[in-house]
Amino acid sequence: MVSSDDCHDVLLGDGFEPIGTIDYNLRISLWWHARSRLQVTIISMDEWRVVQASKPYLLTAVGEDGELYARDLGPLEEYLTTHFPELHISMASFRDPTLNLVRRRIAETRPSHAKPTGNLSAEELRDRYDQVTEDADAARARLHRIDGLRRLNRGRATFLDRHLRSQVNVQRNHLQELVGEAKVVREQHAVQQQLEREYLTKASAICVLFVCGSNLHLAESDQTFRDALTSVTKEILDLHRYQVQQKLQGGKLHIYVEESPAPAVSLLTHTTRSLLNPRQLDRLGPELRSLAEAVEQHLMVMPREDIRVSGSVVDQRKLVTSRILQRFLGRLRKVPPATNRSTESPRSDMPVWIGNVVGSATGYGGPWELPLDKTVHIYVSGKPGVGKSFLVRVVVEGAALYQELAIVILDPRNQWLGLRCPEDRPEILAAYKSFGLSRSDARSFDFTYHRVDGDDAAPLPADVAKLAVGRHIISFKGMDDAGRCATSARIVEALFGKYNRSESPKPRLLMVYEEAQLFTTAGVPREARDEALRSELAIDRVVREGRKYGVNVLLLSQSALDLSRAAATIRQNITTRIFLHSSGREVEFAADFLPDGKQITELPRGQAFVCNPEWGAVRIAVRPPLSKVFEPEDKVTKSLAGAPHQAATSLSNAAGAVLELARKHYEQTGAHARLSWIAERLRISSRRELQRVVKELERASVARRESLRERGRPSVIIPLPGSGAPKARDERAQMRPKWAESETNA
Repeated sequence: MVSSDDCHDVLLGDGFEPIGTIDYNLRISLWWHARSRLQVTIISMDEWRVVQASKPYLLTAVGEDGELYARDLGPLEEYLTTHFPELHISMASFRDPTLNLVRRRIAETRPSHAKPTGNLSAEELRDRYDQVTEDADAARARLHRIDGLRRLNRGRATFLDRHLRSQVNVQRNHLQELVGEAKVVREQHAVQQQLEREYLTKASAICVLFVCGSNLHLAESDQTFRDALTSVTKEILDLHRYQVQQKLQGGKLHIYVEESPAPAVSLLTHTTRSLLNPRQLDRLGPELRSLAEAVEQHLMVMPREDIRVSGSVVDQRKLVTSRILQRFLGRLRKVPPATNRSTESPRSDMPVWIGNVVGSATGYGGPWELPLDKTVHIYVSGKPGVGKSFLVRVVVEGAALYQELAIVILDPRNQWLGLRCPEDRPEILAAYKSFGLSRSDARSFDFTYHRVDGDDAAPLPADVAKLAVGRHIISFKGMDDAGRCATSARIVEALFGKYNRSESPKPRLLMVYEEAQLFTTAGVPREARDEALRSELAIDRVVREGRKYGVNVLLLSQSALDLSRAAATIRQNITTRIFLHSSGREVEFAADFLPDGKQITELPRGQAFVCNPEWGAVRIAVRPPLSKVFEPEDKVTKSLAGAPHQAATSLSNAAGAVLELARKHYEQTGAHARLSWIAERLRISSRRELQRVVKELERASVARRESLRERGRPSVIIPLPGSGAPKARDERAQMRPKWAESETNA
């Protein structure tokens, strides 16, 4: 049995001080160790003692420039919950910061201000201005006296006159310096006053306190109590040394914390979820200044709106409270259970049939179409061999039927060249029947193939912004990590620069990242980190800003956690998440979007959960692709790389020239070339010869003529699939079985 007196003797001997007791129902005593800044809680239960140690921290999240990285609150949450056995987070926010807090914030953010004013407050600058003005008045009086003596001595003593003239010049220069300094201090005072007013009206005082706790230890004797106290203390100090100081506070996450120096205020914040209002304490007078200072140590000032001085933003708004609440509410949000979901496809102007709803055990339900115009950014994850490549391929096949949508595929392994080859493997074709498809539906899709490190494909254009028109596969096979990341970053930056000149309500560009982690710092060795960081930042910018410009991203990897912690904002800005079979930490990630994250461990090969806040979660069976999903050998690569142009080899020179010009015109402009324009460019003056060439192209099934609904009914040449251009828009109907259409309409 452990007596209270024995506990107290042990605690006092180890340097602990009593800070409070609770005697209602349970007897709880709290002890504080000032040097280690940790607390021990002892719960007395008859002859037993339950012992736990805890350590409070203040989240400052302040980097070298005094900025709070609110975007890192997500990685902070992940880190804390996975590295500490017990964690409690408390937050308090006040709209009215005190002048002392405001001045501290101004001093912290000084490097970002356009006109630095030193570390002086507006009040101190005013005192400095008064002092400089007083010194200038004194210098002006001295100058007047010396100049008067010089006038009295004029023409009498040459030596004295020369000395007085020298003193006049010295005093005049000193006066000019004081006048100039007074002017500068007056300007600084005006800036400082404006800054203080801005922060007082536009900022909030925020406290984010997290307390990490040890495991519970049970003591039943004097010796076991001493052992328990030693164990919980060592556990907390080890967490502080290895998890907080070396990893968390080391700056890897851009997160900085401070040990709480005032246990009373920390307890008040942590236990009552409140904090004394700093503005109210300030108004109560100097008698409570010590309490106000203890509270202010726990607070940081963050602007709710942009802080402006002379029209320029010197401190951008940081909605920390909103971000924290968003993280909290995001974890509470639950999508409808997959078993009770709606099986209807969301309404969309750009539907893409990717498979059928998984119904009863007897078979599949109706077709389900992905609303491409509402998905924004997509992340697809799953273990190897579960059908990720098939799923992404069917998304791209459906997207390719919208002529107004440009597509760029960044392929590190050369797995996407199969788009140019119809599926021909019997085991894949056998699955067509289950989805209402026939073997004749297998087809190729026209994409321009670029091999960055090879001579068996079209080279990248010197101006990579030209990739913004048409459909392109960019293979990085054979490139080292640094070259792949640097080239992809250059491409993405150019494409985004092409599209961010105007906003668009509909998607205009789809960028596909195969094995997305290979384009970030998490998937490359140390020597390629600089180039990978540039690539990661390019992806980050697109997922944050691309939506309003019609730029969508589709990322594919084995796990959403493959991305580095620094790239957490990429995960956070993904709107549509598609989970195939997976396990491990991906289950924890899926738990934010499914009623039970373990559901993804039960998915058979070829099935997936498609999750989006708008339509919830739906379980689908992925249809088989129409093109071939494989990584071709070099010999096959050379053959497929030229496949779209082989149709022209059996044509006459004139027909081949017309086809090539029509194809290039479509790739460059996105519009089909008029027949009159082609005739003019190729200098075909004979109407009969032009009609012969068009008939030859139509007989070869490589192009067709179509009349526009314009005055004069001008004709255009439309290259057909296999000739170097995408299929016509009306062929989208072929991507959906007729039985499925009739069932949905019914």
